[in-house]
Amino acid sequence: MSVQQFELLKKSALQPTIDALTAATAADVTAATTARTGAETAQGAAETARTGSEAARDASLAARDATEGFLEDTEAAAALATVTPTADRVPRSPVGTPHLARGWISPEVIPFGIMAQQPDDQPIPAGWWEYAAPSGGLRMINNWQPQALGAGVVDLSRLDLAYTDTAGTVLAQPGQKVQTLRDGNGAIVAAQAADPSRSIYGRHPASGIRNQAHGSASTDVDSFWNPTSNTQGVTITRVSAGVNAQGPWAVYSVVGTAINDSFTSPFLGNMPRAVASPGQVWTTSFFAQIVGGTPPPAGNGVRAVVFEESAGATQNSGSASAAFAGTDLTLVSHTRTFNEAYTVQARGPVDIRTLAGETVDYQVFLQAHQLEQGASRTAYQYNFNQFNITEEGQRSVYYLKPDGIDDWMQLVAPFSAGGGYTLAAAISRVSATRFEIFSNHPASTTRFGVTPGTQAVLLAYESSNRREWFALPPGDFDAVLMSRVSEAGAAEFFYNGEDSGPADVAMGDVTPMPQINALFRFGGFFASGRFYGGVLAPAAISGPGRLMLQRYLASIGGISL
Repeated sequence: MSVQQFELLKKSALQPTIDALTAATAADVTAATTARTGAETAQGAAETARTGSEAARDASLAARDATEGFLEDTEAAAALATVTPTADRVPRSPVGTPHLARGWISPEVIPFGIMAQQPDDQPIPAGWWEYAAPSGGLRMINNWQPQALGAGVVDLSRLDLAYTDTAGTVLAQPGQKVQTLRDGNGAIVAAQAADPSRSIYGRHPASGIRNQAHGSASTDVDSFWNPTSNTQGVTITRVSAGVNAQGPWAVYSVVGTAINDSFTSPFLGNMPRAVASPGQVWTTSFFAQIVGGTPPPAGNGVRAVVFEESAGATQNSGSASAAFAGTDLTLVSHTRTFNEAYTVQARGPVDIRTLAGETVDYQVFLQAHQLEQGASRTAYQYNFNQFNITEEGQRSVYYLKPDGIDDWMQLVAPFSAGGGYTLAAAISRVSATRFEIFSNHPASTTRFGVTPGTQAVLLAYESSNRREWFALPPGDFDAVLMSRVSEAGAAEFFYNGEDSGPADVAMGDVTPMPQINALFRFGGFFASGRFYGGVLAPAAISGPGRLMLQRYLASIGGISL
């Protein structure tokens, strides 16, 4: 075999292997090329996505900058509104910086304030108010003020700017008399020089007043807790007392042998008491625990008691819980439905009971006493006195409490309107009592208030044939009352946002209106109740403006619309 024949034979034997390797190499090259193309495509998509993300980020930053700029401009405007201290003006309280609520801010809503959100466990900044109740740990707040309704508005709603002195420099505290009021711009708008005619300043939770155990949370323990008392041979002595996060408390030693059944109260004068009427349901409750000595035998210990009283604090009838003498902290509670025809008052003391012949020697811990209308105990309220009541987790609302006898205030600048006007106020009125709100004194030709008995709001003018009457629900009520007069003989009345329609009685022209210069007084009649704020505007406020004023007054009064 020649060399040439050998090479041909070798080549023919190796050719299948060479062909297979060539094909495999070609496949690898194709796969690599496909993979590279896919990678390049993915890289292009990633770069496109990055470009889009950068654009979105830039847009987000621009939006944030615009929002921050809007807030800064608004705060700058608020700073410009700050007045220089003079004899009759003081600077506005600095506005806080709550977080802006997304979706609420736009230039179009500036006339209706800035909407913002803040944690519901933080105090609302001065000049702001709760627009919506807390939800999810946040509350919506707004800084709209009645001055936004235009020139000539008289704003009597900033009761956080109530003062005890003529110059308006000493802020009033709950239980003190108020001499001057300022509006949101710092100007003094109402005053009362005579001490006997000044209204009391107060606060209570926005949820309302439930605990009627007045003074039970006072840090002056001697004003509520009885230092010592002896009844039928058993002596109770206050060992210690104080107030902590769970409420006011006291520890009493109970020692002696009862000659007859002994019923002793640790409260001075068997407090507390509250106005009540037949048919009502009342509950008294407290926490108790035997903390020393020997627990008393069955039938002895501490009881929750509810009494019905008639005029002169005369006890008509009552009932009590079973005596408690346990060593674990326990809620002791008793509920009674009032059935005595002459009942005018409820009394709900703690009763330390020792049966005749029993000898006792123990110490009992008492805490967070509450007397309230209703069939069960509710969240505890700290009742420091009848004008100072607070509740954990609840914002406070502030009010003036005229006595219905001679309390009233003079407007510094009388209010007048040549055409349409709006009068509005947030009040708490007790059935069958009179609540005069605005009038002109001493002429007594202009009136806005609530009459006794008929439960009607009255607008009276220069002569007897120029007046408007509006029927209101009978009984007690908390309400935003608003009267809107747009033209001669055209008046609308709103009760908690509900349009009552035409006046029940409409006689004659109710424009123009004589000047209003008095608060809580009409001639020899005065207001009795709680006043949370009021506004007088020389225009017939309608649409969003009326709704905003309505919501604002409801918020500062803790009133549900």
